Amino acid sequence: MNCSLPYGILVLQALVVPTVALFVALIGFLQWRTAHQRAVLDLFERRIAIYDSIREVIDEIVRLGVVTNEAVRKFERAIDKVPFLFRNDVESYLYDLRKTMISHHALDGSGDESSTNAQDRHFKKIGRFYDEFGVLLRPYVRMHQKAPWF
Repeated sequence: MNCSLPYGILVLQALVVPTVALFVALIGFLQWRTAHQRAVLDLFERRIAIYDSIREVIDEIVRLGVVTNEAVRKFERAIDKVPFLFRNDVESYLYDLRKTMISHHALDGSGDESSTNAQDRHFKKIGRFYDEFGVLLRPYVRMHQKAPWF
């Protein structure tokens, strides 16, 4: 090889392209990581918004001690996006809770003892939402992302 450049310069020229390629790959990875974390956060926020709206309805029912038509409508609006953001376990729990709310409301005003007992059972089931739904929801809102090491 007949070249007038010193050997050190030739080595540096050879290392420039791989160094730039590694730097570009690192930037691409960091951009992917940022986009992924943003998607996880957006999903978290959507799921928590659904939880908050459901909890508002349940809070109203527990506070008033009665299920109204308006409460059922609010609950249905709150759960309308559940199939898109959760799996079947959450969806079936909420639809079962909706049926319980409707049954409680249907028994309202009946004065016989069996209706009152059924209404009490329904109300207790609605009240267990605070314990049961948190356990169901936990895997969906867990922020499993860790801080980067750098």
